[in-house]
Amino acid sequence: MNRSGTCVAGLFLVLLASGTASAQSAVYRGHATGHIGATAGGDVAGAVLTAGGSISVLDDSGWGAEIDVGFANDGSADHRVAD
Repeated sequence: MNRSGTCVAGLFLVLLASGTASAQSAVYRGHATGHIGATAGGDVAGAVLTAGGSISVLDDSGWGAEIDVGFANDGSADHRVAD
């Protein structure tokens, strides 16, 4: 059997084995949390203000996703304008 015949036979078998697909009626819950604090140590010269937040989405089975964002200015960049 040539290559195209094999592809057609494989497609035919897949279509025979297919079933119906029903949509899930899952309930999703979301949570949002903000945070503010201080960061010190490592590459940071002193304690600096750190702000951020977290957002999560969960379904009834316990699976979900979460994203965390944050910002800390380490003060290393000099933003003053020269005279």
